[in-house]
Amino acid sequence: MKLPAAAALACLVTIGGLTSLPILAIGVGGSSPPGCGEIGEVADDGTPSILGPSALTVSDLRAWWNSTGRGQPARLGIAIEDLIALYLSEGDAEGVRGDRALAQAVLETGYFTNSDTAINNFAGIAHYDGAASGSAFVDPIIGVRAQIQLLKKYVLGNDAPLANPNVAPRAGASATTWGGLAGTWASATTYWTSLNSVYESMLAHAGTAPASPDPFDSLDALACPGGDLAVSGDYALPVERHWYDENPRWFTKPHHDYPAADIPVPTGTPLFAV
Repeated sequence: MKLPAAAALACLVTIGGLTSLPILAIGVGGSSPPGCGEIGEVADDGTPSILGPSALTVSDLRAWWNSTGRGQPARLGIAIEDLIALYLSEGDAEGVRGDRALAQAVLETGYFTNSDTAINNFAGIAHYDGAASGSAFVDPIIGVRAQIQLLKKYVLGNDAPLANPNVAPRAGASATTWGGLAGTWASATTYWTSLNSVYESMLAHAGTAPASPDPFDSLDALACPGGDLAVSGDYALPVERHWYDENPRWFTKPHHDYPAADIPVPTGTPLFAV
């Protein structure tokens, strides 16, 4: 649940050197005043940084999800195993903690069961208190990317360089730590406590992945200088669902028997010749 955009962040400005009034940063369109919605001095609150590498692997997180016994969420438009991989690959691309972003998504969506899950909004983006729903995103990949990019904007400002095309709204507040999202990203002052509780449960299952892990978890063994696959499963590339729905026979034939197609692939996705 979010604060209304116009109440996301208050800044004090001096008028004529005499009067100080609260000016509220608005995270929609236009330019924000310096210090409002842009990176500034954020005190270290003792909680982890939003930026940085993930501490947990795809296998760790899949093992944790399996331990919950929840299976495949009905409203989620992608296999949960693939969504987990997306969080780490998109997080790696932008330098954001993908494992903690996944924990945030679990908290925001109630384990991917709320109505925003069906519109690929996994972080309550623009779902203000009292609103029926938040922003809709075209597919799960873009939904994850928007969350990761918005987290990066909270830390580095709205002009932060992005690895992929910008799909996230403007940040209306700033935070450098996960604890700093309480009262900014979400209205609840207990947001960090709830967020960390989910992540601690993930940590409790770290290292309990199956004895035969997904070979794509460690690409070093394949001598391929890449990161985790964005999507795994029946197909190696994270193509949009409509390619399958509109042309089901293409993917049942040898590769040389179906037409060439331009398929969008996230930057950094490793490709393999078999």
